[in-house]
Amino acid sequence: MNCKFRKILSIGFTFGVTFFPYFLMGQSGFFFNTDQYPPSLRWKKIATPHYDLIFPEALSGDALRIANLLEDAYSPLHASFEIPSPRIAIVLGNQGVRPNGYVSLAPRRSEWFHQRSQGWWTGTTDWYTLLAVHEGRHGVQFDKANSGFTKLMGLCFGDIGILGFSMFSIPYWWWEGDAVYTETRLTPSGRGRLPEFEMGLKALLETRPIFSYSKMYLGSYKDWTPNVYQLGYVLVDFIHRHYGESCLDRVIHRTSEWSFWPFSFARAIKKETGKSLDVLYREALSELKTKKTTFPIQIQEIASLPSSSSVWTEYLFPQYTEDGVLVAQKYGLDTPWSLVRISPSGKEEKLCTFYPTEPGATRTSVRAGKIVWDEEVPDIRWGKRAYSTIVVMDLQTGSKQRLTHRTRYFNPEFSPDGSRIAVIEFSERAECNLVILDGKTGNPIHSFSAPENAFLQSPSWSPNGKNVICVAQSETGKSLYQLDIENGIFHKIRDFGHENIMNPVFWKKYILYASPKLGITNVCAWDTLLHKPYLVTRVSYGAFSPTISPDSTRLLFSNYTPQGTRIGEMVLDSTQWIFLDTLSISPTQPMGVSYSWRKNDSLVHYPIANYSKWGSLWNLHSWAFLPLLPEYTVMLFSTNLLNTTWIEPVLFFNSNERTSAVQLNVLHAEWFPVLRGGISAGSRCAMYLHSKKEYEIDTWREKSLSLGISLPLNISRGAHATFLNFDTKGSYTEIQGKTHFEPEAQGNGDLMVMQFNTEILHYTSYAPRDMTPAWAQRVCFSYSSTPLKTTYRGTQSAFRADFRFPGFFRHHRFGLQLAWEWQNPINYRFESMFPFSKGYHAILYDHMKKAGIEYLFPLAYPDWSLGHWIYVNRLKTALFYDYTEGRIPPTRRLYRAFGIELRTDIHFFTLPVPLDLGIRYVYCVEKKKAHFEPAWGSAF
Repeated sequence: MNCKFRKILSIGFTFGVTFFPYFLMGQSGFFFNTDQYPPSLRWKKIATPHYDLIFPEALSGDALRIANLLEDAYSPLHASFEIPSPRIAIVLGNQGVRPNGYVSLAPRRSEWFHQRSQGWWTGTTDWYTLLAVHEGRHGVQFDKANSGFTKLMGLCFGDIGILGFSMFSIPYWWWEGDAVYTETRLTPSGRGRLPEFEMGLKALLETRPIFSYSKMYLGSYKDWTPNVYQLGYVLVDFIHRHYGESCLDRVIHRTSEWSFWPFSFARAIKKETGKSLDVLYREALSELKTKKTTFPIQIQEIASLPSSSSVWTEYLFPQYTEDGVLVAQKYGLDTPWSLVRISPSGKEEKLCTFYPTEPGATRTSVRAGKIVWDEEVPDIRWGKRAYSTIVVMDLQTGSKQRLTHRTRYFNPEFSPDGSRIAVIEFSERAECNLVILDGKTGNPIHSFSAPENAFLQSPSWSPNGKNVICVAQSETGKSLYQLDIENGIFHKIRDFGHENIMNPVFWKKYILYASPKLGITNVCAWDTLLHKPYLVTRVSYGAFSPTISPDSTRLLFSNYTPQGTRIGEMVLDSTQWIFLDTLSISPTQPMGVSYSWRKNDSLVHYPIANYSKWGSLWNLHSWAFLPLLPEYTVMLFSTNLLNTTWIEPVLFFNSNERTSAVQLNVLHAEWFPVLRGGISAGSRCAMYLHSKKEYEIDTWREKSLSLGISLPLNISRGAHATFLNFDTKGSYTEIQGKTHFEPEAQGNGDLMVMQFNTEILHYTSYAPRDMTPAWAQRVCFSYSSTPLKTTYRGTQSAFRADFRFPGFFRHHRFGLQLAWEWQNPINYRFESMFPFSKGYHAILYDHMKKAGIEYLFPLAYPDWSLGHWIYVNRLKTALFYDYTEGRIPPTRRLYRAFGIELRTDIHFFTLPVPLDLGIRYVYCVEKKKAHFEPAWGSAF
């Protein structure tokens, strides 16, 4: 090791052990959230050679197949990273309604949700296979990143050290891009094989210059930019093809060696490829820009309905009403998820803001003057449990009715007369049914089990209301099934295969559907009599969600353009369709990637055992030795795999006082109320100067005990997020052995405190350009007292309310803050959380009240970067006025201030989390002077 490297490593170690402890101190006191499963679930466990699979008893039927999938995928997932992986726990959940999965550290585990998607993005790949490959790769990534300086921080701080420095040094696009590349390489329908995945990026590159690396990666409020999955896949694929499969392996190794340096990844790219990250990025996107999808027939441009928005906007799942009006979902940079109505003249009217169960995949259906959709309803307490309910809105009156409660229904579709609703039901046991509901009451009329144990998607009625067509997905791909409702029999229309067919609808003897078979997703038709496929649309980027006009003469669909998804319309004329078998079809294969993994068909029958929740409460994942002189602190962090118990032992030693103390904090969130407690004991020491100019050392003992109970509730519905928290805490502290007493110091005695806190938070969904929700309220009330006759006495009451309202123009916001605090410090003053007027140093009074007003609005979206050091994608201004009054009778003082703030949404070192920072010019009325000071923003 040369002297230069030793010096740099020394600097990095100093950086890590100096600044990372402060991050840990800020995180101590539990990473609490309400993401728990109901305590009634019975959990099981399967141990394989490399994994521990933990699952609810209801999924025992799926668990054995998942265990085999994990072991089958283990070697292929490690192919490009020749490293061993320690065991990792997989928690399989069955209570939610969102399709997802993730890998996390602190503690090290992966969590899968059994719910499948109704959207296009899973392709034809079986859901558990997709999770095994994509999330399994994330686990391998963390193991690969755990080397060099990151590994040293892991030894010093445990999982938190690995997580912190891995995410700090490696860009987020690599994590997701490499995982998407892996799923594309190992499965026949990974996202890299789907035209929809690169559709937006290709449209952007064909019509605009290549944006800067920072803008494309960190996002923009001015233009659409790809997410980290899309951008990451393009970059990872480009590097693999041009520099070899092992290039990124070496890049990650080099990055981890220097992970304290924010530009270590860019430095490693330069070392391995000879090109800077910016040059490599531009080469990859230039190649994609010149890569044209070979479409076997001339593109037919279809005029789209104009949009009322001047920025990137999507109109999804358009439908006709009986009177020829269009209804569609709308979402964009300046529009939250909404339902809009478009008249034949093109006039657009907003019906409501809504938030479907799976945005972008949840359809809306219109019949008989009503519109129906599915909407997620979270459990009031258990964050891992949610329901998907059916909501109907009257288009004339705007009134809404929730037809079902505590159900798991998806993708509702009205029958032609609106009297019935077809929905997909997916149970906690992973059983899929097609259910027919009464259109007025929501009561189930019929329930039909999915054929061949498939997962069903996108039901659609025949014009006579006697049949329902839907997509069926299994381990062997997708097919089309038609249900005869009268006799309850499913008829297979097409064999299973790896064509990602979506959103089928009936038209005469045909079934129309969206398909990417020709390399661009277009509307196709299947002749049910001749069993032949036809091409209906020939658009440039993608046509989705076909629907038929009430008179059966026109086709309506979502048509992707560089400005977003627009509504396309064309006359239905089957004589103009093109027989697909006459076209020369090039398979949809991504650049340089071929399907290379074959699963083992024979199952290994691993034994299933009971999983002990109580026997697994202690799960040490992180630790720290914090030499924050003169105090040395040793902290341990334990969180169990089911996220119900946090245990934090702490040991303190003060080298100046020669004293020590121990502390234990515990939080248990398995039950409806959250319980927490803490205990500490130790010695303290202080040195006092006598009048004779001699020092006297005084030592004493402190003991404390605290117990608390809280009730976090979630009563959110649709576009309205609402949370309540009721919290009570009692603490007792005793001081003994003091021999010297200072006038303002606490002497021997005890202190018992009772605290009551209530918080209510509500806000509505908002668009990306919105800096805060248009309507938001947070109200907090707290009361603290010393109810018993202990040595120290005092009382405090506090109230705070923050509000947000729409401003004069779009994305402008009014803010109002009201606060009040009253203290009666007999000989003990409680900590004050009072929001003092800006520009003044906070001064404590017994009685304080405040009123503040703010007007916040955007100035520009500059998308300006200074290399990889700084990226600014929004400038904004706030005008404010604060009025604070403080009283200690008979004294009364005012603290008034007004001014202006100039703030930015700024990214440092291309880190994906923006900071809201700026400068404030404030005039303090009582001081009669103005000054500048730093400013930062928050949601309120």
